[in-house]
Amino acid sequence: MELCSGGDLFSVLQRAGAPLSEHAVRFCLASVAIGLQHCHEQGVLYRDLKPENVFIDGEGYPKLGDFGLCKAGLSKDSMFKGGASYCGTHEYSAPEVAAHDVARPASADRGAPAYGFACDWWSFGVMAFELLTGLPPFFACRAKRANVPMSLQFDFAAVPFPSHVSSSAKALVRALLVRDPAGRLGTRDGAAEVLSHAFFGGPMSVISRVNSLRDRSVRSPLLPLLPEVDHRGVPRAPAAPGRVRATFSTSTMDANARARALERGRRGDYAVRSFASSDSTAFRSVADVLAERAATSVSSPP
Repeated sequence: MELCSGGDLFSVLQRAGAPLSEHAVRFCLASVAIGLQHCHEQGVLYRDLKPENVFIDGEGYPKLGDFGLCKAGLSKDSMFKGGASYCGTHEYSAPEVAAHDVARPASADRGAPAYGFACDWWSFGVMAFELLTGLPPFFACRAKRANVPMSLQFDFAAVPFPSHVSSSAKALVRALLVRDPAGRLGTRDGAAEVLSHAFFGGPMSVISRVNSLRDRSVRSPLLPLLPEVDHRGVPRAPAAPGRVRATFSTSTMDANARARALERGRRGDYAVRSFASSDSTAFRSVADVLAERAATSVSSPP
């Protein structure tokens, strides 16, 4: 893979200091959708889609990287089959992947269905929400004992969107974050189905959008957010002040501190990482934490 001097998409988000414009989100998601489709056509289940694994080249175009948790050798029709282990990154794991959490009691995992390419479209939806709002819809926190991940029970409709998010963007995310893989956007016709959504301009714009991205005839809206690079292609300064994410240990942060960390998009006391058969993780929604903060503020003296 050639040098991607723009760093990763997460660093771009940090450098922006705010959610990306919907024009930039549309550009990023369309590029990633094309990359995912290529993986699936080659029989590769990606399994770890997140902003940290999307790299930006010198022209501001996104590229998929870090294929360490991929599963290769699947047939092209493996939308709902092929994967049978719990791996990825907690915040982005689809419910059908979380069902294979090996840290849960063995009896709870018996009969867990296989999963396939559909899980990548769930992760795509989580990333879409994060690009639009600045935060993922779920964040992971340490659990002292095994818990059933909330992504197995989670009703995404309960998560509020900020007022600046358009109705078509909300509809896109809600169509992707469907617990039943069979009803999830992208599971019938892959990237073509996703890029036919109204957020991307509807079915009539799919071919022109794909061609413009492949031909690189569109100026990347990410260019103003890329680090300055010297003539050797080496960044002159770190790409970001620190790789941070709204993930933290509940044992060391009170409700207000957790919510402030979420709002700033910063890590607490441990790092997010990809995992394979990792320790048990409980899922909570952003809405839960912000509601908890509001309740704490009301009950606290001025």
